[in-house]
Amino acid sequence: MSRFSDYIQKTFSFSSWEADEIIAAMIKPIGKSIRINTRKITLENFKLHAKEQWWALTETDIPEVFLIDRDDTTIALGNTIEHVAGWFYIQEVAAAHPPYLLKKHIANHPDKILDMCASPGGKTTQLADYFPDSLIIANEVNRTRTPQLFDNLDRMGYDNIAVVSCDGRFFQNFPDFFDAVLLDAPCSGEGTAFRDSSIVDHWHEKNIDRIAKLQKQLMETAEAVTAPGGTLSYSTCTLNKEENERVIESAIYNLQSTMVEDKKNSQIDN
Repeated sequence: MSRFSDYIQKTFSFSSWEADEIIAAMIKPIGKSIRINTRKITLENFKLHAKEQWWALTETDIPEVFLIDRDDTTIALGNTIEHVAGWFYIQEVAAAHPPYLLKKHIANHPDKILDMCASPGGKTTQLADYFPDSLIIANEVNRTRTPQLFDNLDRMGYDNIAVVSCDGRFFQNFPDFFDAVLLDAPCSGEGTAFRDSSIVDHWHEKNIDRIAKLQKQLMETAEAVTAPGGTLSYSTCTLNKEENERVIESAIYNLQSTMVEDKKNSQIDN
């Protein structure tokens, strides 16, 4: 029994065969999906163009995101002229949900948005598409990944994004500064096992504990820099509770503790 199988059986009360079914589904390859860059082409015009190219598009619950199936794959999707021209971004449907849900929960157009972990730029460009009049700060701590981020921003044609490279925890120096924050945190990547099944094979709870510690610190920073009335989105591409529910629970506890402390200080001042 693998460590990951043992973990999900204990955590979610699954049987061994249910755990095997889950792991089999996790490592199964998935089809391609794309997000249309509506700054360069309308959805209707892209659909017409796709039909002319004999591309089959299947709608998802995100209007600008489609599953795509092509009979002729002699040219890789990323090498097509449409991709090079920035008409679309190759993006998994799950990856497109955090910016989409962030947009749905924002009442007023934000002036400043922080994408704390930005590269390669899928979520950043999606935010730029949703909020063309906002300043978006795209942060990527790993400078070897910033060239890919710059390439995607240039290809997609967005001009309201500023790229910085620093430890995300640095932003705690700007409290209450951003109207919206997207934290797609570094994680163990269990949800990307369809790309590399060794992620499951090498899974270890000690690694999860280490990553979760960083996630909680980044989440504390994200809370601190989100302005009152602002919106914060937290996401990972992993499944375990330590990197998801436990991080949120810690954030809620910290927020409640801060509110209690502020109330006490207010009573003392009065």
